[in-house]
Amino acid sequence: MKPLKLSLALFAAVLLFAGSVSGQDELRFRNGAVLRGKAVEMDASIVVFRTGDGLKSFNRSEVRAIYLNVETAAEPGRPPGITLGEGWRAKRWVTFNKITAFTEDLQQRKDVNVMSLSADGSRIGLLTQQGAFTLDAQGGSLTQLNTRDTHGHLDFSADGKVVAWAGREGLWLANSDGSGKRKLPGGFAEGELGVIGLRLTARGDRVFVLSPAKGVYVLNADGSDIKRLLSYDDLAKFNGQSLAAFTYYQLHDGLSINSDGSRIVFSTRDNAFALNGDGSGLRKISNYGFGSESLGWPIAQPQAVISGDGSTVAWFASYGKPEHTHRLHFATWDGKPLGTYHHVLALQTLSLTHNGSHAVRGEQLVRYARDGGDYYDPLDLGGALLPIWSYHGLSTDGRRAAGISKPHPLVSGQVIRADFNPASLAAAPAFGTVEISPRFMLLDGSTKLRVTIKPPQPDRLESLQVRLLRAGADPKLEKIRWTYYGQIPLNDAGRESDEKAGDGIFSTDAIQFFTQELKGVPAGALVIRLIAKSKAGHIYEVDVEGLDARSP
Repeated sequence: MKPLKLSLALFAAVLLFAGSVSGQDELRFRNGAVLRGKAVEMDASIVVFRTGDGLKSFNRSEVRAIYLNVETAAEPGRPPGITLGEGWRAKRWVTFNKITAFTEDLQQRKDVNVMSLSADGSRIGLLTQQGAFTLDAQGGSLTQLNTRDTHGHLDFSADGKVVAWAGREGLWLANSDGSGKRKLPGGFAEGELGVIGLRLTARGDRVFVLSPAKGVYVLNADGSDIKRLLSYDDLAKFNGQSLAAFTYYQLHDGLSINSDGSRIVFSTRDNAFALNGDGSGLRKISNYGFGSESLGWPIAQPQAVISGDGSTVAWFASYGKPEHTHRLHFATWDGKPLGTYHHVLALQTLSLTHNGSHAVRGEQLVRYARDGGDYYDPLDLGGALLPIWSYHGLSTDGRRAAGISKPHPLVSGQVIRADFNPASLAAAPAFGTVEISPRFMLLDGSTKLRVTIKPPQPDRLESLQVRLLRAGADPKLEKIRWTYYGQIPLNDAGRESDEKAGDGIFSTDAIQFFTQELKGVPAGALVIRLIAKSKAGHIYEVDVEGLDARSP
């Protein structure tokens, strides 16, 4: 059932529930936050909502909308479309649904340069060779906003209803359905001031702009009250440099704000900075120092980001000598360290959940817990099952991301929607019944793992594959490979362990416990990653727990 949205302008009495009373409701705030539970009642000033912590009341002016019976994440260990035998448990799962089918015509193809996802996960924005577009998260309602070849930046209000973009035609704002389109003043365009960072507040009422030559600006969505919050001169002086010398540190691409714009972070060639939304309180988040020999020279530092609630800041730094390591840092707004990951691959984008509990890194889709203790790479698929060029954007609840499939001179990039622990598969293929044995593997490679899958629609499948990963691997400890074997295909061709060709039952027993370097690894728990890919290009991936590696 699609969620029923109640407009607060129309409903001011007891809320009537539609559909099953067992479904969860969502209270969506104007600052982009989302609360799940049960709506109880509402009057002209107060909204009452029941959560796991009991009844809570909120000022009605803070609430944007209430959605009834919204589809939520599946119960822990209960993924859809798969049945596991006794003793096996799904640790986590993700679906990759290809939601567009852009033409391959060279004159009309939409090669994507920039992508953005609204905080509620409902709308996706694209800047392409054919112009600026918006579409919904199912791939429908494609709306063209302009027709120019567009490189620049794009952002949404939290509910996806308002979109702002900057490119060769200047700085623009519109409703995501294309109505109300208007060019904003200030000369923010390539060749004029230029724009290397653009953010909308959650309510869509203010626009923040980062200019490589002029600094940080804010203006109202109607184009009024343009203010410069920080000049390039001020930033140079803050760093004890002349303007001429400081140009070497030119501002890095990207700008991040919390939901209401009261907190801002950005980065230069050398450091990440924080700034209050009124222009006060400039300070360094990181403090490596130009050419520092103690930690090594930070040779690359993409944009820092701040969570929607303003509590957490994350930034990436790539160091030169002596370590030549890549690190992802988490800290509170006031600078208290929260967690660090070492040996992180270089990234194009970085996103945080609304409460800052997790970050997602691009260009591949990798999730990091804020405390430094959990690392999840769902795109570690072995082979190039679904080539991903880049992921951009994360919903506030961390359950959805959007990405671009890898373009090719003869193949247009397509939009991929990734959903973490979803309750339904959408177009992704189901596994059906899965049998795995035995429950342990010996470290000397003498034990083989047998996996058998009986999918409900085998004719939809392009491939079924399996691979092993170490459970609980901590990437901050050392450089190690996370997977212990390449992906193994299951077959229904009567080969190897498959008993009968064409019976719709796929199997393999070719999984032995060796690293790719044929080196020994510690005993302990392993994760079995099951991967199903449909002929249409959709993927379903489930990580299964219950397997142990033991010494002979």
